[in-house]
Amino acid sequence: MSFWVLLLEHFFYDTKDYVSIFGVLFSCSLFMTLAGFPHMAIAFNSKKVFLKQRDAHFFPPSLYTLTAYLVYLPYALMDAVLFSCIVYFMVGLSTDGAGPFFTFVLILFSMASCTTALFRMIGDISPTMVLANAAGGALLLILIMSSGFTILRPSIPDWWIWSYYISPFAYTIRSLAINEMTTSRWAGGEGQQALEEFGIFTSRLWIWMGILALWGFYALYALISHFSLTYTKGPKKRAFLSASAAAVSDIKEKLDYRKLALTFVPVTLAFKDLNYFVPRPGKSQGHLQLLDKISGYAKPGTLTALMGSTGAGKTTLMDVLAGRKTSGTTEGEIRINGHPKEQKSFRRVMGYVEQIDSHSAFATVRETLQFSAALRLGQDVDRSQKMNFVEDILYLIELHKISDLLVGLSPAEGISLEQRKRLSIGVELVANPSILFMDEPTSGLDAYAASIVMKAVQNIAASGRTVICTIHQPSSEIFLAFTHLLVLQKGGKTVFFGPQGHECETLIRFLESIPGTVPLKEGINPANWMLEVVNGGTSGTVNVDYAHEFSKSQLSADATNEVKELLQPQSGGRMVEFDEKFSAPWSTQFSECLKKNVKSYWRNPSFNTTRYVMTVVLALIYGSMYWDVGNTIRNAGNVQDVLGALFNTAVFLGVFNMDTIQPVVFMERSVFYRERASGTYGVLPYTLALQIVEIPYLIVQSVLYTSIAYFMINFEHDVGKFFFVMLVIALNLHMLSMVGILIATITAAEHIASLVGAFFSYFVD
Repeated sequence: MSFWVLLLEHFFYDTKDYVSIFGVLFSCSLFMTLAGFPHMAIAFNSKKVFLKQRDAHFFPPSLYTLTAYLVYLPYALMDAVLFSCIVYFMVGLSTDGAGPFFTFVLILFSMASCTTALFRMIGDISPTMVLANAAGGALLLILIMSSGFTILRPSIPDWWIWSYYISPFAYTIRSLAINEMTTSRWAGGEGQQALEEFGIFTSRLWIWMGILALWGFYALYALISHFSLTYTKGPKKRAFLSASAAAVSDIKEKLDYRKLALTFVPVTLAFKDLNYFVPRPGKSQGHLQLLDKISGYAKPGTLTALMGSTGAGKTTLMDVLAGRKTSGTTEGEIRINGHPKEQKSFRRVMGYVEQIDSHSAFATVRETLQFSAALRLGQDVDRSQKMNFVEDILYLIELHKISDLLVGLSPAEGISLEQRKRLSIGVELVANPSILFMDEPTSGLDAYAASIVMKAVQNIAASGRTVICTIHQPSSEIFLAFTHLLVLQKGGKTVFFGPQGHECETLIRFLESIPGTVPLKEGINPANWMLEVVNGGTSGTVNVDYAHEFSKSQLSADATNEVKELLQPQSGGRMVEFDEKFSAPWSTQFSECLKKNVKSYWRNPSFNTTRYVMTVVLALIYGSMYWDVGNTIRNAGNVQDVLGALFNTAVFLGVFNMDTIQPVVFMERSVFYRERASGTYGVLPYTLALQIVEIPYLIVQSVLYTSIAYFMINFEHDVGKFFFVMLVIALNLHMLSMVGILIATITAAEHIASLVGAFFSYFVD
């Protein structure tokens, strides 16, 4: 709001002439309209949760709609009051008593409520966010064109005059103009003359008719939302069948996990006395210690679990070991095969499976792995070897039977949750890592799905790789699958580290040897028992400092000796070192990103079809609104109409592209962050490919628009000018599409991007 006020102050401070006053009133209406634009994304994003709750009979749709539409009214009133208190007096509107000011506030409040309801309705009825942005942008265009300001009411063609009488924008501007121009400040007929010149009725009755119309539209939009939310079908329920035991045995016959297509350098990770500090939140001084002198190791062929309660520091420890922490202070020693860890090289032999599975929705399972292999395997591996290795990994993670399915936006539209998790593991495995980090690989999965994922993890360790996982409250079967265990308690202190032994006997024997520990009862999950007795779960029953007990135990002494030995270079242990930051050259990064984007765009017809359909619609709207104005240039007013046609073409079609591309970028943004962190490619080839893939679609869009609007407006029939207009439109579309990508990359959420885009649109206007 402050940015908007500064703009108005700059352009309209203490305005005296009525033309500028009309510009102020139009800007105020536009502000209240654009302020409601983010509610479209908010409504759309909350719809999925609502549909689940509706199908579970939490509440009737009418109650949800009523509360959703009423809850914003106090905020709309606050916006209107604050905005009016600053703008009204700053631009010099009438101070003829308190009546005009409070009427001004009431009109803006009504407009804010109405347009918020309008955009919320669009979010409720739209099947995709791309379509919602397209519909919202088109409606905004129609509202502005039919407002009676950009095209005066007498100049609106007969076949479009109906839009003037159903436009909330027109009712708002008309009410604001009459409220201002009928005060004593504009006495002597000047106010009435100004209203008549702009084609606005002069009776004050139209003020209250406008306010009633805005609230009538508000009720209509709420009613449409209610019916849409009542009869919209909920998310599809699908059953997924994972690989059967017979299929698994068949896989084992075909593939020896220890004889994959590519070899790798075995890696031993050793770390000693790791401390990690972050600044205290707020204004307090000092640092907060999250890890406290953690020591340990992980050898090839072992499966190490990092455990502890929420907040104990297990994920923090893994991020420190993997070099994923970008803030805070780390102390201690980390070595790879006895050599100091150099992050640029270590990233080339490391895989990191994040807890959230982020994949390109319009790529197949096989293509996802091929993309990762093409960019993360070294240049010494030829293309055929990379593709053969991908096929090996598909069998290793047991996804070969669904390798040609699209990943999809969600499990309801693509592969299941546990298949996505195995795909995340596969994306890292095709990079042929020597060491693999996994952040809670079984999180969010049921017992059967979790067992399938853990079987794949065991297969990876069996191939001779070093595997480190964070895990939280696993089942007994999953817990016993780990060969080594590092347990942390709150404060980041070590409670246990080392091999956990057969059936977890080493861990159980150690904890039960400490006086006061409740023994493990038969049938109890040892993982849950361990977390509880060390007060890492929910019900610690004894007051024992297990970290202190472990530090003076023989297990700690044995682990310390082992760590000391592994911190020294071993005979035959190779130093991990690479000269280049990325495995693939720049040209390969660019070509692979371009191929991926080309396929994604082609397989996303809702995005480009929406753009093309709306381009034709906008061309027809502009062509019919400015029908034949290019052939009727007789005075300055006709020139103004032509300039208006060119201006609207340049601005609104580009802004429409800017809005529709943002959801597409948001879908891919988390994938980009994951791939960038893994060293898959650089920022420049990715962004360049994203720009180039847009060009063919934008050319088609500019051809469609120019071929329709140019001849309907009846610009000069000259081939050179026709293609020049087409070129300018294509360049403008590309520029504003890139602005949309920029906005989507620098904002935290879609509704914030919508708000920033709306303000940018006003600035362009």
